[in-house]
Amino acid sequence: MLLALHALACSSTEEKPDGPVIDSFKIDGAHELKQRELKKKILTTDSFLRWLPFFGKTEYFDQNAWTADQRRIERYYQAHGFYQAKVVKDEVVEKKPGLVALRLEVREGQPTHVARFEVQGLDGLEQRQRETVLYKLPSKKDAVFEEEDWDESQKLLTKRLQQLGYAGVTLEPRALVDVGNQTADLEVKANLGQRYKFGRVYVSDPDGKVNPRLISDQVESVISTEDWFTPDYLEEAQARVFKMGVFSAVKVSRAALDQQNHIVPITVDVREAPFTTWRVGGGLGGDPLRNEVRAQVLYENRNFLGGTRRLTLRARAGYAFLAGSQNSGFFAFLSAFRQDAGSQQGPFGRLTAEIEQPHFLHRALAVRLTLEPSYSIEPAYRAAGGSARPSLVWRPTSHVTASLSWDFSIYQLSGPVVLGSTTTQFVGCGLLCALQYFEEQISWDRRDDPLEPHNGTYFALTLQQGGNTLADGGFLFFNFFKFVPEGRGYLSFFDNRFTLAGRVRLGTMFSRAGSVPIPVRFFSGGNDMRGFSARRLAPYDVVPLTDCSDLALDAANKLTGVCPGNGEVLPVGGNTVFEAQVEFRWNVWELLTIATFMDVGYVTQGAISANLFTALNYAVGIGARLRTPIGPIRIDLAARLPFGAPLERAGVLRQHAVSRGCFFGLGAGQTDNYAGSPEGLCAFHVSVGEAF
Repeated sequence: MLLALHALACSSTEEKPDGPVIDSFKIDGAHELKQRELKKKILTTDSFLRWLPFFGKTEYFDQNAWTADQRRIERYYQAHGFYQAKVVKDEVVEKKPGLVALRLEVREGQPTHVARFEVQGLDGLEQRQRETVLYKLPSKKDAVFEEEDWDESQKLLTKRLQQLGYAGVTLEPRALVDVGNQTADLEVKANLGQRYKFGRVYVSDPDGKVNPRLISDQVESVISTEDWFTPDYLEEAQARVFKMGVFSAVKVSRAALDQQNHIVPITVDVREAPFTTWRVGGGLGGDPLRNEVRAQVLYENRNFLGGTRRLTLRARAGYAFLAGSQNSGFFAFLSAFRQDAGSQQGPFGRLTAEIEQPHFLHRALAVRLTLEPSYSIEPAYRAAGGSARPSLVWRPTSHVTASLSWDFSIYQLSGPVVLGSTTTQFVGCGLLCALQYFEEQISWDRRDDPLEPHNGTYFALTLQQGGNTLADGGFLFFNFFKFVPEGRGYLSFFDNRFTLAGRVRLGTMFSRAGSVPIPVRFFSGGNDMRGFSARRLAPYDVVPLTDCSDLALDAANKLTGVCPGNGEVLPVGGNTVFEAQVEFRWNVWELLTIATFMDVGYVTQGAISANLFTALNYAVGIGARLRTPIGPIRIDLAARLPFGAPLERAGVLRQHAVSRGCFFGLGAGQTDNYAGSPEGLCAFHVSVGEAF
């Protein structure tokens, strides 16, 4: 509060410029170069919605800037080949006291064209190499002479010749512009010099804790003393060193040329980051059926016992309140607290211990072991157990990661409700549920920032083959096969002010006998499809209706025990999923981004078919992202459109399902067979990080 008052006081006492307010600003005569382009290159600009609080902006007239801007406009025209362009008129019209309208008139003239463009000094190259060096240079004969294209052509020539090993190449460019005839003669003489190969790798920071041999290993995985020098390899080597995860800054560059031996030594400068990280946090979570309080702790050591070995410990624990059959949203908490029929509550937790050993047999290989004991509480059951997961990770480049792992999990199912055949229908497993599967993953990541991407693409493919205990207590080692491809794309414009993001995921699985265990089935909702709460977009079963009249009353006249079933909707997952998301992000301020989005998705127990795409549910929404030191805090509100099919009902139980309302329990009571029924028509999400 005090900070807000201080900011308000500062803003009220700030001195305003002496000049009048600019109401409008127009540039006439601009045809070859657009008015919008010219205004970006000068200081003077018109006010934008100055009457609108927060978003509006007031601009003031400055005579010195106005005079200098006219010269800037002429120079900008010259840089684009219009050497005869002039500002022929300028007007400052007072509309009323303290408010002016500005106008400039330009005469563009005719552009200057390239009459000749020649590159000399390439005689020592092979024909194919010459074609590569000269391929599609920005400057070319008969094109308009633009200084930016001329500079870019020189940069490309230097880069392409260096990529062929000519590390010491120099250029002698010459541009002769005839303003009278409006022609330009362009000539570049290339002094190739000697052809160089890569030399030794030298690592700085000798007092660091990381073994320099591990650093040079990453560089030498990209370059070899048998390779001709090329700058592109340095960028890839730098990315690999940085991905070791223990450095705050990395610079891989070439040293002075060894002209006698025709080699280019490589230097690596690194700055070590803190090796250990502690994070403690907590929060609240909720959806129409579940509310919870939780806390979590993270410990990470990125140089455990040396050798850049990584140890990660994550602990997450909390207390969950699950709604009774007639309650949702915030009322889930109240029904569980009162022990209403069908409600339950209890603790949950998960401990993850993971250790990764890099440089396992090869510089690009790592081995990882993950142990994860857990206890969970769900509407139909509780599960105590854990999993073990050894993995082999291969990182051949900084953009490609592949892994092979084997996961073995075992859980003992129990709970306040009577378990038996109903439970096995829900979870596809026996009361003692054992599950194992092999998993292969490969990803290709060209995003500029994995946490908050603006440009780039991402593709991934996941395969699983495994087995499980069956409902009759037997164990089938290979029972299911899973196939999940995914693609994402990002495109930003206007200096990353706006970003268009898209994501598509299609997954399917096949089983030999019985139903697939619930841990490996497909669920959607939450970040994957924001028209539903997390994991609520999926085929569901209904807990059978039960007479609860025999539950005892305690001294406070409250029901003791939990009613086994009241038509409660329980997502049980499906065998096929399709998800597609499109999001338009507007970076309003440095700390705030506004996003609009459309999400599409559906999960079915069947295989991929045309019926899947006709059943798709659609949701539109708006969200805000507030950038913080821990990442962008994301708030999304989504509402489903009246297209698509209701959710599938699994199993043989056909009792009526209780329909849910929107977030916070609003809008409940619908019984129609609407798209996404029986789930609510809208959802509210709060999380850290972008949705994708």
